Amino acid sequence: MINGFFSAFLSMNLTQFFHKLFLWLLSLFLLGALLVVLGAMVLFWRLSEGRMSMSEVSKGISSVLSMPEQEISIEVESARLTWSDWKNPLGVILYQTEVQTPGGTLILPELEVGLDLTELVFAELVPQEIRLQKPRLRWNPIKTGIPFFPLQSWDSDSQLMEGDFLVPEQFQKLQKITLYDAEIEITNEHSGRVIQTKNVRLDFKRKKGSVFIQASFELLEGEQRSRSSFEGKWQIQEQKGSGFFRLGKISWPILAEWIPGGRWDLWLDSMVSGSLSIEVDQRLSPYSWNTELDLSSGHIILPGLGKRVFDGAHMEGGWSAKKDRVEITQLKASMKNGLKASGSGYLENPLQSPSGVFALEVQPLSLGSLISDTLKRVSDDITVSLLGKRGEKRFGKLETQVELAPSKKKGTLPDLNNVSGKISFDEVAVEFENKAFPVLSGVFPQMNGELNFEMNSSLEIQKMQSKLNISGGSTVLGDSGESIPIRQVNVSSIWKDSELKIEDFMLELDDSGRLEAEAILKWKKGKFNSLVLDAKSFVVPIDSLSRIWHPDVASETRQWLIEHLSGGKVEEGSLNLHVEKDGAGQMQLKSLNSILQVKDAGVRYYKNLPRGTEVDATVSIDPDQVEIELHQGRIGQLQLNNGRLIFAPLRKGSPVATMVFKSTGPLPKALDLLEHPALAILKEDLLPFTDTSGEVSLRLGMEFPLDHRLEEDFRFVAKAQLEDVILSGMPLNLSMENGRLEVEADSEKIEVSGKGEISGAGIEIDFRKTGKNPSHTKVVAPSSREMAKLIGQLSGLEINGKASANLVLAESAGSNSRIALQLGLE
Repeated sequence: MINGFFSAFLSMNLTQFFHKLFLWLLSLFLLGALLVVLGAMVLFWRLSEGRMSMSEVSKGISSVLSMPEQEISIEVESARLTWSDWKNPLGVILYQTEVQTPGGTLILPELEVGLDLTELVFAELVPQEIRLQKPRLRWNPIKTGIPFFPLQSWDSDSQLMEGDFLVPEQFQKLQKITLYDAEIEITNEHSGRVIQTKNVRLDFKRKKGSVFIQASFELLEGEQRSRSSFEGKWQIQEQKGSGFFRLGKISWPILAEWIPGGRWDLWLDSMVSGSLSIEVDQRLSPYSWNTELDLSSGHIILPGLGKRVFDGAHMEGGWSAKKDRVEITQLKASMKNGLKASGSGYLENPLQSPSGVFALEVQPLSLGSLISDTLKRVSDDITVSLLGKRGEKRFGKLETQVELAPSKKKGTLPDLNNVSGKISFDEVAVEFENKAFPVLSGVFPQMNGELNFEMNSSLEIQKMQSKLNISGGSTVLGDSGESIPIRQVNVSSIWKDSELKIEDFMLELDDSGRLEAEAILKWKKGKFNSLVLDAKSFVVPIDSLSRIWHPDVASETRQWLIEHLSGGKVEEGSLNLHVEKDGAGQMQLKSLNSILQVKDAGVRYYKNLPRGTEVDATVSIDPDQVEIELHQGRIGQLQLNNGRLIFAPLRKGSPVATMVFKSTGPLPKALDLLEHPALAILKEDLLPFTDTSGEVSLRLGMEFPLDHRLEEDFRFVAKAQLEDVILSGMPLNLSMENGRLEVEADSEKIEVSGKGEISGAGIEIDFRKTGKNPSHTKVVAPSSREMAKLIGQLSGLEINGKASANLVLAESAGSNSRIALQLGLE
């Protein structure tokens, strides 16, 4: 609305407009009657020279003043002379004078001219007073060739007055002009509109070198009437004047009749009232003006927005020829939908090549529906509701500056140069839901934001900077139903040259968690093309990663993390990501690097094997591999001290898990892990004992495929140190205590060696098995009295002294085993 009003108001040639308006009020009636007055004076002068009747005078006036060659005819019904004394002028009164011209008809019921008797003595006809009573004018200016209403193609340079405004010599001693109760009807054939006025009054008085003018009229628009007035002063010696207009609710289309360059009357249909003060030079051309105008409610056509309803507007401004600058000091407007606008600005060199700057402030904006509709166009899965702090749907403020440059076409409106500004809002409540990935919803009671923008002459965004702050609220990620409290969110971004740069993104959780990010998003030919992301996280739940990691970005790596890493938190994490569309328009991963410091996490390194729990580790993620460096954790009752797990390749080929870790814990639990059916490193009937106890320090290395059965391609290396070992169920139903054993095993063999005690007798044990070959167990007992006692118990013999023993247990075909026993007695 405001831009349209500016354009209409400032596009006028000010000199032409005010020149015409001033002359119209001053001489519209006078110029139509001057010819009649002059003719009447000439004829009455003839009357003073000889005998002539009043009837002959009337006919003579009609005959002399009529100009058939110009289609002008004048009829005077009657006339008379009046004279009271030498102190008063000689009065010439014409009754029912009718002037017919191509442009229309002027009816003068009563016209009186007072002649200067002193000048009359010297044969000079000099009027001192003119009085017109109830004249009626019906005029169509286009038929007279006078450009009273400007054409759309009006050449402003050809319409300017050249030379001073000169009053005819016979009227330079005129002291008073009075016009009573006139009616005027003017037709504009360009628009077809008829302008009607009634009760037109004009008072013209000359006093001490100055001329004072007062005029008023009623403008008729249908059944409505509005009164306007004018007060003016002309200084004869200085050859300059001033005037003051009061407009009383005149419809905009009528005022727009005088605006050149287009159908400005179609832009607005409201009523205009206010005041205009003006100063003119010797040519009656204005050299300064000041105005204060009010527009009532109505409709306005806004470029790009169509016809809109508005409540009204108020404008204050002025112009000075010295500075050649139009200044709008105050502009206020309001729309029916609650939108309010205010502004100010200036236009330099407005008549020749206008340029300038205007500042505008608009509020409240319909940002809620704008943002919601914009996101809806992006995706039907996104729903957003935004309300102001009092629950209102309109909120926010626009502050903008418009720069205008001289037009390349002569006589047209200035061109738009640059537009810059700021959109701001505060305490906005937000509810949103995204049904597509990442599935999330949230409620935030308070959001504040600011958007600074720069646009070119085509209103294309050249640069945009934004800041957003969200305080409080919560969000739900995925289908978990678990609400995550949010402390605050801060975002800063810059848009320039089809590139969105997020310089500062920070999300703080109520439990001291935090996400920080910087990103560069690029568009190519209006479509999203690439993303470069640098993000950091602090104390963030591991399970939330899968909800914010898009399935199409490094999908194999993402899938492995979902299946193998859960629980706990990412104490500190980093992510560097680069994705870009290829020639076929498919998003391709260019690079991915992430390091996560996890705490109290759960790691499932293979299918049904017992999970690693309470794991503290460093997780390194590349596009084709995940590496986990264990710092501590547990597998059941086994304590993980350190280790490393590598899973690669994840994108191409067959993925393989490579693990090396050290653990300590109860020996039975370590054996349970090695004998687990999903791992099957050891079989329950492989070892030469059935039950154990003790502590183990285990170093285990494994390598196995992730996409098929272990038996097909499984390799492992294990090395263990066993302390305080008790083995039960050994051959001959023996049990070993106080054992210290070493275990070395790989995919092809297993070896167990060490020392212990059987019934107090020290022994050395050595167990070996290679591939599918039979196992071999050797037990050596050095000579001792305890061994002699043990042999006696086993054989039922009474043995005194010392004894030694060598026991060899070898598997054979079937379930049978061969035992060789060698004893030594002392």
